[in-house]
Amino acid sequence: FLKGAPFWVWGVFLYLVIIGIQSLHEQRMYLYRFLFMPIFFTSWSIYSISSTYSLTLQLFSIWFSLYAVGVFLGHLFFYALKIKINSEKREVVLPGTIVPLILAILFFGVKYSLGVTYALKPFMRENALLIALDLVVSETVFGMLTGRCIAVFYAYLKNRKLF
Repeated sequence: FLKGAPFWVWGVFLYLVIIGIQSLHEQRMYLYRFLFMPIFFTSWSIYSISSTYSLTLQLFSIWFSLYAVGVFLGHLFFYALKIKINSEKREVVLPGTIVPLILAILFFGVKYSLGVTYALKPFMRENALLIALDLVVSETVFGMLTGRCIAVFYAYLKNRKLF
């Protein structure tokens, strides 16, 4: 199961774990950094789903619905955190939380397992249960990243002195 994995896969895993561990502690980030992850991962998600499965209107509708659920959950969770804003520097301070680490490990574990399964048994790409697992985990995680971005920008706009 682990023997034939490409080297780059472990680099991705290490990166996700490092990002997750960093999120356990308070993080200072510039506002623009919050835009990168949702744009990158949403694009990757659409590409991944369309290249792995036969992209139909029904599959895209399910993808979009799960993504919307993730956005909602991400916004709720991250908006509830005490986000600090420095408007002059356009800097955001997020308190530490274990959620990104859990999401990163869950995402990697599911994607890795599915990748191995599809490499060993290509006919499993048509298995409805595996497709559903892929969509639920991927789109909820990616949606939560977007929800986090929305929560941060909302906090920034709310904090900013407009008058």
